[in-house]
Amino acid sequence: MDSNIIGYDINNNPITDHDLIEDINMALIQIDKGTLETYTPEEVRQRIVSSNNSKIN
Repeated sequence: MDSNIIGYDINNNPITDHDLIEDINMALIQIDKGTLETYTPEEVRQRIVSSNNSKIN
């Protein structure tokens, strides 16, 4: 089965449609098991701000 590149990760590695489907399927399994780790928009913002601040200092 051929895969198409649909994007690139933060390290400029290609992400294929196969990779995306695999990630979605893994997330669905984690949802079913109740083990998927999720974040609120505020938690995401805090992580970004904290990460940026640690790079400055």
